[in-house]
Amino acid sequence: MLTYHILNAKKDVTANEPGQQGEGGNNNLPPEIGGTPPEDLEATQKGIDILECAYKYLGIPYVYGGKTPETGFDCSGFVGYVYNEAGVSSVLKGENAQTQYNSCEKISAEDVEPGDLVFFGSSPSNITHVGIVVNGDIMIHAPNEDKVIEEGSISENVPFCGGGPYYGRIN
Repeated sequence: MLTYHILNAKKDVTANEPGQQGEGGNNNLPPEIGGTPPEDLEATQKGIDILECAYKYLGIPYVYGGKTPETGFDCSGFVGYVYNEAGVSSVLKGENAQTQYNSCEKISAEDVEPGDLVFFGSSPSNITHVGIVVNGDIMIHAPNEDKVIEEGSISENVPFCGGGPYYGRIN
């Protein structure tokens, strides 16, 4: 595992002047978009790549069926886009949360690492939400309508989503 030192997204989200690029060099992102994963994050290089990519999209609006930063994201669209952009997997792109869960290696809570996926639903055969594990009880996800890509508590999402969490990894 590598120890990766970067700024905390909750404190250091950068707002750009009009006309400047959003984080990650994407001119199409609004100025308030973007951030960085927590400091002192212990993660594999793959986990770091996934989270750096995911945090670029903090603040992008939730849009049901959304799959790009320009249109907005739903939960599975966000995960698929991030994993594809981070070079981890294009398998997840364009799929729903259930199909993403079915595509993953299932892992226990004890084996979860930053960048792994966390799923919610009433059972493993009824997955309704997915996020990306940051650390401990924190994930980054597209929560629901009227919200934006944000950090959230894994445990607080269990009642909202009807069950879980279930964890998965794409190798």
